[in-house]
Amino acid sequence: MGNVDADRNRGLDLTYSEDYAPGDDTQYSHQIWAGARWIGPTRGRWSKDSIGLGYVRTAVGSHAREANLADGGPKLTAEHLIELNYAANITPWLLLQPVGQWFVKPAGNTARQAVFVVGFRTKVTF
Repeated sequence: MGNVDADRNRGLDLTYSEDYAPGDDTQYSHQIWAGARWIGPTRGRWSKDSIGLGYVRTAVGSHAREANLADGGPKLTAEHLIELNYAANITPWLLLQPVGQWFVKPAGNTARQAVFVVGFRTKVTF
C-alpha cells in the first residue's frame, strides 16, 4: 500500500559532512557541516514549507595561521557559523526564504566581534 496522504513528504532531514586537508597546504584545513531541516512544519497549506538549522565550523590551516602571526596579524583559529532559515511556499510558483546567520570569530579571527547577517531569498517558478 502506498502513502496517499498529500502531506507524505513531511519529515526531518539530517545531514553531516566533514572535510580535511593538511594545514600546511591549505588556508582552511578542516570543515564540519551539520544541519537539520523539517519539511512541513504543519499540515495543509504549510506542508511544503521547511525550517532549517545549520552549523559550520571552518578551521584555519597551520601555515595560514603562522603566516598571519608573522605579519603581525591576530591569532586565527576557527570560524563558527549558525544559520536558521524558513522557506515559505507562498504559492505554487513563489517561494520566500528569510535567513539569519550568526558568525562567531569571522574568518577564524579571535580579535573580531561576532557578526549577525540577515538575508532573504526569493524563487519564482515559471
